[in-house]
Amino acid sequence: MNKKLLKLKKRLQGNRLNLNRRLITFSIFLIISSTFWILNALSKEYVTVLNYPVKYTNFPGNKVMIGELPSSLQLKVKGYGFTLLQYKMIPVLKPIIFNVKSFALNKLYDDNHSDFYILTSYAEHQIENQIKYDITILKIQPDTLYFNLADVVSKKVPVKSKIKISFEQQYMLSESINIFPDSITITGPESVLDTTFYIYTKNYNFRNLNNTIRKNVGLEKNDNLKYSDKRVVIELLVEKYTESQIKVPINIRNLPDSLELIIFPENVSINFKVVLSRFNNINESQFDASVNFDDVEFSLSNKLKVKLQEYPKDILSIDYSPKNIEYILKK
Repeated sequence: MNKKLLKLKKRLQGNRLNLNRRLITFSIFLIISSTFWILNALSKEYVTVLNYPVKYTNFPGNKVMIGELPSSLQLKVKGYGFTLLQYKMIPVLKPIIFNVKSFALNKLYDDNHSDFYILTSYAEHQIENQIKYDITILKIQPDTLYFNLADVVSKKVPVKSKIKISFEQQYMLSESINIFPDSITITGPESVLDTTFYIYTKNYNFRNLNNTIRKNVGLEKNDNLKYSDKRVVIELLVEKYTESQIKVPINIRNLPDSLELIIFPENVSINFKVVLSRFNNINESQFDASVNFDDVEFSLSNKLKVKLQEYPKDILSIDYSPKNIEYILKK
């Protein structure tokens, strides 16, 4: 009984080995035949579409492009499978250089000096020469490129800061923000320059300042403009400050000689902050607080509004009291 089981077992094992050998042989032939099929398929010519990035250069002298041009061209091409497969496997294609100046620009309208067009079919040879692999271009989309060209002009504009500042306790700016250079020359389409009155720096935060700082800061980019300088230096003069108060007399403006205006009180108290280095330079003569007699006829009460007309540029956080005063009019 045991001998019969052993024979049966050996027979099953033999059948399995034969089956495995057949499967291996079949797989090898399948791989070989598939490889020959792929090689045969890749050796044939095919037609496909490639999206190719494009870079535009050499615009006509003293002209600049307004608006946008297509960032890529759709090329309908014919080539061998091997060649087309290489294109499909390239992650980033090198841009086609579209030399605008090498083409004759056609006017879109007879009476227009800025709108032009180029038929992309004229660029087939130029594009084929730049492509590394051997393919034939059958068609290019879009079939027409439209150019809105404007004269290039220049002008000088001021630079404005676009920064945020915070200080440590008891510190402040000793003067306004300094920018070097404080203006730059911009070049671009006249229509753009007509509405550009200044250039901003990029956003930048200066935090917890306690001393003077100078920082190289870039300018906000404008794709339609070229700058004489791409960066400027921001200078922040930081000093300790003190809080102070000064009393100044209230002046009366536009009072006729025939009248007398008695005001209560006669002085105003002004509170302010000033850096320590300029504290001793502040005096009463630098302030002008006043009321206007012309406001009497519009006043619904016996009070006049006090206005702070002048004060030193070196001081900050200005406040004063009283804002309104009482008066008596004598004829």
